[in-house]
Amino acid sequence: MARLVLSLETAYRVMDIINLTPHTLNIFDEQGRETLEIEPSGQTARVETTREKVDEVAGVPIYETTTDEVVGLPEPKEDTLYVVSGFVCSEVDRSDVVSPGELIRNDDGNPIGAKGFSR
Repeated sequence: MARLVLSLETAYRVMDIINLTPHTLNIFDEQGRETLEIEPSGQTARVETTREKVDEVAGVPIYETTTDEVVGLPEPKEDTLYVVSGFVCSEVDRSDVVSPGELIRNDDGNPIGAKGFSR
């Protein structure tokens, strides 16, 4: 968990940021400076899916995947932001749930972090 202090004009607000992915997240600001490193919380939010074989082409099966439910996502908690995968984020409609933003890569093309968060 990371704890972030936000300056809101004349007041300060402390936000807990819970990483519900299995990876350490390196979050960068708009100028490309790393601002947060958020370790995994040990709990992972994910979308349960069902796969059904619907066809086959040249001996290769084709599956249709349907989404079921999101699991591992805690209930909303005041002053807490949950970071999940983009897939999980797309399946929920909550202002306290975000995913890593635009991917940032190093000179070799390997991912090193994300620019901010996305909803």
